[in-house]
Amino acid sequence: MAGEILWVMEAPTIATALARSLTEELGGPVRPLPLTAEAPPPGPALVGIRGPDVWGMTRAAVWKRRSAFPIAGMAIAPTPLEAWVAGEIDLDGLVDLREPWPLFLQRVKALLRGEPAWTPELWGIRQAFEQAWGERLRRLSVKDWSRWRDLMSGLPIKGLARWWGLSRQGAMKAALRLYRRLGVPDREAAVLLAQQLCVVRISEAGIQWTEAVEAYLRKKGMGFGGAEGVPAQTHSIPSLCGPSNFREWSSLRLKQPADRH
Repeated sequence: MAGEILWVMEAPTIATALARSLTEELGGPVRPLPLTAEAPPPGPALVGIRGPDVWGMTRAAVWKRRSAFPIAGMAIAPTPLEAWVAGEIDLDGLVDLREPWPLFLQRVKALLRGEPAWTPELWGIRQAFEQAWGERLRRLSVKDWSRWRDLMSGLPIKGLARWWGLSRQGAMKAALRLYRRLGVPDREAAVLLAQQLCVVRISEAGIQWTEAVEAYLRKKGMGFGGAEGVPAQTHSIPSLCGPSNFREWSSLRLKQPADRH
C-alpha cells in the first residue's frame, strides 16, 4: 500500500491529532476523514467504531462491500459483540486504543501491508464469542431480531401481540421459537442476554440497537433503517457487556424453553 493515503475517522479532535502523530511516525500521508463521509475512503482506513456522532462500524460495513482497500476499526475496550461483528462485516482488524503506542503502530503498519490488524486479545475474544453465540445469532431472522428487541419493552404478551399483528397465542409461539433459537428458557433470560451481549441500549428515547447490531444487520441485508421497536416501559438492567465480564455470560448453559412470560 506504499504511497496510499491512510484515512482516520474519529471525533474531529482525535482524528486530527492521530493523523498528525501517524504522519510523523510513518513518514507517509495520513488524513482525517470527515464524520459526514458517505463514500468509501480512497485508501486504507482506521475507523472509530463507537461514539455519539461517529457511527463508524455501520459505515465500515457498507464500505467493505464497495472498497478494495483495507479497513480496521478502533475503540477503547471494544466489547465482545463489537469484536465478533468486526469479523462478521469483514473488517481487516480491530484495535484496542488502550494498547501502548508502539503496539498500536504495529497494527497500523500491518493494515498498510494488507495484513490482519487485530489486537491479539480482541481476536481471542472474537473467537470465543463465535464459539459461544455465533451460530445462534446467525440463525435469527429479521423478525427474530425485531421481536428480541421488543421483549425489552416491558409490555405483557397481549400488548406485544397487538404490536406484532398476531393473536395472543401466536405471539406466545413466536416468543417461544425465539427463546429456542437463543438457547434461553424464557423472556427474562432473553432480556438479560440482550443486555449482557450489548444487543440493545435503553434511554429515555426508547429501545435502540447498539451500533454493532446495526452494522451486523446491514451487512446481512436486514437493516431496519432506524426503525424503533416498542416504546420502553421499564428501566434497563445493568449491562455486563464489557470484555471483563466475558467469562460470566460465555458460561451460560443451554436450557429448554419454558412457557413463562
